Amino acid sequence: GGAPGTAGITPVAPWRDQLLQALAGLGFPGKDAADAVEAAAADTGDAGDAPDVAVLLRRSIQLLGRSR
Repeated sequence: GGAPGTAGITPVAPWRDQLLQALAGLGFPGKDAADAVEAAAADTGDAGDAPDVAVLLRRSIQLLGRSR
């Protein structure tokens, strides 16, 4: 469920949810993980309905690793 006041926010795609959960499991905070997922999707041009989650996960981790 969304927090109050999030009207107009795009619903989270299932693959995005998977990535955020995977990154959270690796210990990355939600906001950082979300930013990395966005950047990874933009980087790979892979933000469609069924992107390659493994590729995006690797890219997200690279981005997060750089920001530590």
